[in-house]
Amino acid sequence: MTLMKTVLITGCSPGGIGHALAIEFKQRGLRVFATGRNLEKLGDLEELGVECIPLAVDDPMSVAACHATVTAMLDGKGLDYLLNNAGAIFRPATETDLDACKTMFGANVFGVIDMCQTFLPELIMAKGKVINIGSVAAHIPLPFMSIYSASKAALYAYSETMRVELAPLGVKVTYVMTGNVKTNNLSSRYHLDMSSPWYPVNDIFEKEQHKAATTGMHPAEFAKQLADQATRTHKNTIWVGDGALLCRIIGSLEYYLPFRLWPATSSYVYQMNRISIHSG
Repeated sequence: MTLMKTVLITGCSPGGIGHALAIEFKQRGLRVFATGRNLEKLGDLEELGVECIPLAVDDPMSVAACHATVTAMLDGKGLDYLLNNAGAIFRPATETDLDACKTMFGANVFGVIDMCQTFLPELIMAKGKVINIGSVAAHIPLPFMSIYSASKAALYAYSETMRVELAPLGVKVTYVMTGNVKTNNLSSRYHLDMSSPWYPVNDIFEKEQHKAATTGMHPAEFAKQLADQATRTHKNTIWVGDGALLCRIIGSLEYYLPFRLWPATSSYVYQMNRISIHSG
């Protein structure tokens, strides 16, 4: 008798990647543990038979409580997939307050580390897989996304090293290079003050924030493509989302060119030359 595969997914609020992944994995016959800070927002997942658990990944006590709940539900069985997913912020590098930076790294780095350490025994038991949702932004100098990019770059380095360490234990690690996904999340939009050195490109700044949230691959399609690759094959890195393939190609080309394409492209798109004119 084949046991039902299990997956624990963090960050499953409606409209986001985690929510779509919970639905996709459930439709594929997996037992899904979906987590979020507010269980009231996960009611539609519960109606589908997804088991929802409260979790704030940047709170060690919440992680410990989640672990106790999940291990009780597993009843001595292992965890096949641990899927770590979190959000983003869109702000100038030197205007991001330290608390926001700590929150971003808490969710994207320290919370992931805590989850991996805490659920390692269950992953070893099942010879499971850690899937960390990263971003192409970790390798591209996208203006006004430096803190998010830095957190994902740290997650990439952590995932690459952890893969080597966990291989002898039978646990695999996959890092997801995520392109643009349409999440419709405009709740955390940032507005430049008129005194900001970057205010001359405020129109571009506002447009790009809106574009990041309202364009791109639909979360359901993203979830389908990711689930296909994550469950049917083992790849160290998965590229999914609008623009992900292009980023992969250009990133490869830059190794052979005497210059970097991305900084010039980003500067052109955001019309950064307008800032030097303003400051002069």
